[in-house]
Amino acid sequence: MNYTEKTKPGMGDPYWYEWSVGEQQIINMLNEDNNIEFVELQANVGLGLDDVVVTYSDGRVLCIQVKHTRADDTLTFADLVYSEKKTSKSLLAELADSWQEESSKYTEVIPQIFTNRRKGKVSSSTKGDDKFVRPALDEFWTKLNEKIKSAKKFEDIVFEDHPKAWNEWKTQLSGIQSDDDKLKFLRLLQLETEQKDLQEIENEVLNHLSTGFGITLDDADKLLGKLDHALRKWTTSVRNTSRIYVEDVYEALSIDDYISPYNHELVPAEPFFDSRKDFVEEIETELLYGNEKVFFLSGIPGTGKTNIVSKLCNKRASIIKIRYYAYEPIQPDKEYLPMDVSDRVKKEHFWNEMFSQLKQCLKGSLHKYNVPLQNCFMSLEEMKTRFFEIASAYARDTGCTFVVAIDGIDHAARAGIVSETFLATLPSPEYIPDNIKLLISGQPQEAYPNYG
Repeated sequence: MNYTEKTKPGMGDPYWYEWSVGEQQIINMLNEDNNIEFVELQANVGLGLDDVVVTYSDGRVLCIQVKHTRADDTLTFADLVYSEKKTSKSLLAELADSWQEESSKYTEVIPQIFTNRRKGKVSSSTKGDDKFVRPALDEFWTKLNEKIKSAKKFEDIVFEDHPKAWNEWKTQLSGIQSDDDKLKFLRLLQLETEQKDLQEIENEVLNHLSTGFGITLDDADKLLGKLDHALRKWTTSVRNTSRIYVEDVYEALSIDDYISPYNHELVPAEPFFDSRKDFVEEIETELLYGNEKVFFLSGIPGTGKTNIVSKLCNKRASIIKIRYYAYEPIQPDKEYLPMDVSDRVKKEHFWNEMFSQLKQCLKGSLHKYNVPLQNCFMSLEEMKTRFFEIASAYARDTGCTFVVAIDGIDHAARAGIVSETFLATLPSPEYIPDNIKLLISGQPQEAYPNYG
């Protein structure tokens, strides 16, 4: 047999088609109006119902069996009722048997065949001694749905023109115990043919991402890449569960392209003087219960400001949610900035770091707080505004003050062009929400009038 590029065996189109159908449902889940609780790919349900399973908040489940073809092909009556392997069930029998098994576990189980094939428009004859004609699926499916609407019981469905074909169809439903359930199964069964091909589904997912998040198609393509990457976990044995929730999707999509090149998680030097432990407690009390929104810890070089901040940050159940450390060890090769000043003082680095740490703090609640998925989707001003909005909402829900520690602001003050540093972007106290506090440390203000 001569194969074309589209029909060559071993190509991954069927798998990606199935997963792309799953991605469609995952994107649907992000819209709360659809009331989808979770989506599963290769779910732990009966065969024929396991490709893509959508569970709704009311207990209904949509079980999608995906059938893909890379050639221009049709779905026929025989494709549903006949299996060439004697040991295998037909597609319809597999669906019926699994539906019977699963229907007692859910409010309603909706079986769906999803395919890019067209319904067959040509009848065919069976082989063997007892030959009969199988009707064209397109015609049969239309008539079956008409008869289902008017039928009060399963026995009411009759095909005078194709009695043997109808009997063959009914035989596939033998795994369903009662005639009432057989009629219910047929009423629930969905046959979604002539669906979009692989590239068209990808384009649809891109458009939904773009529209849903208010981003460009180029930015939506970045999210699709992250969604595709998440399939490595969601469709393989490394997963802990088959269930994909909204927060799982947000977590996958929010893996930011920004990777901090700096370490802000400094540990306190030991031994930590006992005389300063009480001071640390005083700072905590002031941050939690004091009226001031900005607490300035100042001191001349070498007095231990950074060590005090580190002690606060590394306490068990620390009140510090985010820490930014503006100092970098002296590097003589950096001639374009003062020797103890680095790119850490730039406003772009600062707000990217602020938002990336905020995402880590809110992991598991990114959807709840509508956290922007990628830093690059926001301007610097938008990042600043959204940061305080989200942090304040989180503090309100948890009932705890959201404390941000910014250590070493004197390094930013020495950077030269203050407007390019994060100092120029820090809000005045009156613009900071009441449930957010800033702990700022640096050398005494008298030496740095550009602290602002």
